[in-house]
Amino acid sequence: MINRVVMIDSLTGNDYTLCLCQHIHALDKIQVLLILPKERIIEIPVNFSVRFIAPSKNQNVRKFKKSIDYIIYILKLIFIIGKSKKQIIHFQFLRTKFDVLFFFILGCFNVKLVYTAHNILPHENKQIDYFLYKIIYQSAKKIIVHSRYIKNKLHNNFNINRSRIDVIPHGDFNIYLPSNKNNNPRKEFGLDNNDNVLLFFGSIRKNKGLDLLLNTFSEISKSQNIKLIIAGFPTSEALRNHYHQKINQIKNNDHIIFHDFYVPFSKVPVYFEAADIVVLPYQDIDHSGVIHLAFSFSKPVITTNVGDFNEFITNGKNGYILDKNDEISLLNSILKAFKDKNKLTEMGKYAYQYNLNHFSWRKSAAMTIETYKGL
Repeated sequence: MINRVVMIDSLTGNDYTLCLCQHIHALDKIQVLLILPKERIIEIPVNFSVRFIAPSKNQNVRKFKKSIDYIIYILKLIFIIGKSKKQIIHFQFLRTKFDVLFFFILGCFNVKLVYTAHNILPHENKQIDYFLYKIIYQSAKKIIVHSRYIKNKLHNNFNINRSRIDVIPHGDFNIYLPSNKNNNPRKEFGLDNNDNVLLFFGSIRKNKGLDLLLNTFSEISKSQNIKLIIAGFPTSEALRNHYHQKINQIKNNDHIIFHDFYVPFSKVPVYFEAADIVVLPYQDIDHSGVIHLAFSFSKPVITTNVGDFNEFITNGKNGYILDKNDEISLLNSILKAFKDKNKLTEMGKYAYQYNLNHFSWRKSAAMTIETYKGL
């Protein structure tokens, strides 16, 4: 018997977590308590309990204070977790490597632990991360993944019994759809309606392949009326400087709009509504929520052939997967996409419907509850 789920997302408070909690509570009336970072601002109404107790990620906060706050945070979690044995402790994203030790200790006390492996290792992983995450996967009673690809990878790389891994689809991101449609979203970017617009959206990391996209765009912009919007927060100042310098070296860099900051919830729609197609030229990934975000806005995608992308993308239906993860293949896919704008529109409609049919939060929440009950 489950009387409560404690959902822990101490990294950023991802909107995925908010949507999942919302539907778990609505579907089965299970009491949900969501743990988030102190500075997280929720911009959608929620019907469950939230506590903002994880340490701040503000860079202006001194490390000493963050260390003290982290100790207080762990003590509060121990108090919350110790209140009842009839509850599930579900970790979505870990904050620091110390979380692994805490996770291991909880496992030793036979706490009902669930962990969602959005990616089986951190994006910028180091050699020690393999051993740390092996501890997590051995300690968790159940592991949730978003695709067969990740389940197989987790089984093969960490020797985890398949019966402990549940494949539960990522939900859609229809919460971002505005109630009032912007009739001219391109005006905010100084773009014309006849422009062909690519969008690269999301946090900017080395593994996201932005170098590949910019190298390709350097060739495209010489002869094609194609514009590129890049929107996302670089994970380091060095990365931010690198891409500013790289863009400055491109001949037609006035065709590139680079917004190197975190895009707030209310501003997300204008980026997707202004685009014709979303590009994910990732070098390495297991799964990306940006696909579901693009599909929610009826936008097809162009992606490299990495991770589980080929489980969700059908060439010519809701996007294009590169034959080879190189500039020539990306160039050809972009030119092919813009050759027929009417087909792009139809692909967008298909992508939206595909999202509704396969990635509903009601379905994901119901499957998650079944995982809980299995414990």
